[in-house]
Amino acid sequence: MSDFPHGWIWLIAAGFLFVLGLLLWISPIVVTTEMKKVNFNDDLEVHVKALYGLVRLKWRMPVIEWTNRGIKLRSETDNQRGHEETEEQLNAERVVGIANRLNRIVKQIEGIAGLAKQVLRNVKVQQFKWSTLVGTDDAMWTAMATGMLWSVKTTAAGVASQIVHLCAPPELDVQPAYNRMCIESEFRFVAHIRLGQAGIAGIRLVMGIRKLRAGTGSLGRLATKVTE
Repeated sequence: MSDFPHGWIWLIAAGFLFVLGLLLWISPIVVTTEMKKVNFNDDLEVHVKALYGLVRLKWRMPVIEWTNRGIKLRSETDNQRGHEETEEQLNAERVVGIANRLNRIVKQIEGIAGLAKQVLRNVKVQQFKWSTLVGTDDAMWTAMATGMLWSVKTTAAGVASQIVHLCAPPELDVQPAYNRMCIESEFRFVAHIRLGQAGIAGIRLVMGIRKLRAGTGSLGRLATKVTE
């Protein structure tokens, strides 16, 4: 009889771990992408929320500056450790080297494109909103630009529907501005995937990469050299 209470303790602990694991498995990873463009000013932010809001990350598009030494990249990141700002100087030789290495990596992983598409089918898009105001200061050219943008957006929405699961119809809009020259656009994309599905997807991708002819060793060395 003395062992009976201890048995209940282990049973309660096992039940608690099971419920905790189930909650983690079904917890969503929500990615929100927001982009605003006003003529030559671009602003892009990516927000990631996981574990029911306990993990929050924010990444802002790097600001590109041209200097006499090459290209300077400044980016901002918010995570659990706080706000971080990074700055990196790229010269012409560095840019060419990175481009060549990325090209080699793309050739190495192009064989898992089909697997990546299967993984993306688990991604559910809650919102796909894209509105644009365009003007060329000429009525005919503005009308042509408006029609072209409608074509681009509908094509993009069609491609997205084939890759991911759209939970709501895309909200697309293109408005002409006949009396001025401008290009203003706002884009918002909200998608989520279950943590368990993301974990399985990651394992499947790793398994697919391991089957490549070059093997993970050369791929890993290539990936690390990109940032050298």
